[in-house]
Amino acid sequence: MNTESPLFARQPIFDRNNNVVAYELLFRHSDANYAKYVDGDHASSHVLLNVFGSQSLEHVLGDKKAFINYTRNLLISPPPLPQKQIVIEVLEDIEADEKIIAGLKKLKEDGYEIALDDFFLNRDTKKMLRYADIIKVDVLAVAGKRLEKYVEILKPLNLKLLAEKIEDYSMLETCKALGFDYFQGYFLCKPEIIRGARVTASRQSALRLIATLNDVDVVYEKLVETISTDPGLSYKILKLVNSPAIGVTTKIESLAQAVTLLGLNQIKNWATFLLMASSDDKPKELCVITMCRAKLCELAGRAIGNADFGQSCFTIGLLSNLDSFLNMNLSDLVAQLKLSEKVENALLNKLGDEGQLLFNVCLYERGNWAEVDWEYLASKNILPEQMNEWYMQSISWAINLVQSTQTR
Repeated sequence: MNTESPLFARQPIFDRNNNVVAYELLFRHSDANYAKYVDGDHASSHVLLNVFGSQSLEHVLGDKKAFINYTRNLLISPPPLPQKQIVIEVLEDIEADEKIIAGLKKLKEDGYEIALDDFFLNRDTKKMLRYADIIKVDVLAVAGKRLEKYVEILKPLNLKLLAEKIEDYSMLETCKALGFDYFQGYFLCKPEIIRGARVTASRQSALRLIATLNDVDVVYEKLVETISTDPGLSYKILKLVNSPAIGVTTKIESLAQAVTLLGLNQIKNWATFLLMASSDDKPKELCVITMCRAKLCELAGRAIGNADFGQSCFTIGLLSNLDSFLNMNLSDLVAQLKLSEKVENALLNKLGDEGQLLFNVCLYERGNWAEVDWEYLASKNILPEQMNEWYMQSISWAINLVQSTQTR
């Protein structure tokens, strides 16, 4: 196996308006011992140069900055990566000795931004503060009054504060109220459930349409009729299926033609996606994450089954984030959809091959590679480097797809 082709995942970093300002890039060698993380010092500058020099990485970063963990060796002997697009993260276990301080000073002079990761205030970290631009605080490890005290101490230092490991919207709002500047975590893929709040009319309408579209017994005529009741949705579907992101060579001019050419399952998926993406209060990044997940499920599904099985896996990946868009519990949503028992079990219980793929894809996209069931994937002839390649393809595809739905 090519040890210079590391596993890769990205995690978005948001500003106070939930706009993506950067991505943290996570790397791990795709060595034969899948569950074992390689020692950080072996994630060499050669690997970083190899990955950062690839055209595909430019596609997944766009004009955003990349936060990258630097080990001790990289801080002392850094690779020549572009200063304007890199934020160097100093890991919490690095001792601030003379070599490290000299390395930070040189990196700062060279124009790099520096972030102190998993920050705890101690004698070592105090030495690094003068070179830092951003402080990352793990809000699961530092909480309550202690978190307030950290902000109180750090705010006067004129540094940007980044709250990481935010798991829900409640913690996001707490961190915003405390004065954090940036936010990182998986809150975006969780429903923002406000107790006592009623589901809006637009969300109720979207849910009704999604329920009809995903009815296991829906037929051609009913599908066209359902989509046609929403002129805006009809227009968006025609625009989407004619976009380069879909790759249809024939000009499609009607819903009936679209369903005939692409088939029921694909039109269901595109219509469902467009209804989910119509949530004005959700960041564009949620659409990218969702479609990337769906595509990765599809590619893995095609590898262990056929095109139809891949489409089924795509649908499951797509619907797995429905709760995030509609701000309802997934189990409640599934109860309102007439899905097959197999799809329900995959979504709620991660059962069957579809459910197992969804489970592992979700772990992969988070960079939780040690928890991925590599033995199961290997039994389906899926290797780590294949997952990595499909993930990169899925990100690029999802970005192009979402962009095509937002351009006029």
